[in-house]
Amino acid sequence: MASPHWDDYLNKTKGKAPSALLRQALASMPLQGRALDLGAGAMRDARYLLERGFEVDAVDSNPEVAKYAPTGAHLTISTFDTFPYPGEAYDLVNAQYALPFNPPETFEAMFAKLGDSLKPGGVFVGQFFGPEDSWSGNPRMTF
Repeated sequence: MASPHWDDYLNKTKGKAPSALLRQALASMPLQGRALDLGAGAMRDARYLLERGFEVDAVDSNPEVAKYAPTGAHLTISTFDTFPYPGEAYDLVNAQYALPFNPPETFEAMFAKLGDSLKPGGVFVGQFFGPEDSWSGNPRMTF
């Protein structure tokens, strides 16, 4: 069951515009293909990708995100380190402030599998928390 904090976050972000960094990345690449949206949340980026002609695999560890899943998105409830990244499958991988929630002890292996899931010439677009972030003292997160 999701914490009240994450429920509030999902409700506040469900109608927001997609990530500015994702919009910028899409401006420089073909608007089609297969995309992986990690930390899909209220599906704002997944929805945007679908609207632009992408086939979308969305991943989030919170089962509550299922109620936000748009028609056409394939949702997997999984942690990032246990998701079965298919080799050379994605034209784009999107991870906006999501990957830091992967524990440090599995981060390197997870990120290598994520990289292997990109097709040659594929694009990773993501944002991380820095060492000055207020959560940086959390030992279960990666900074």
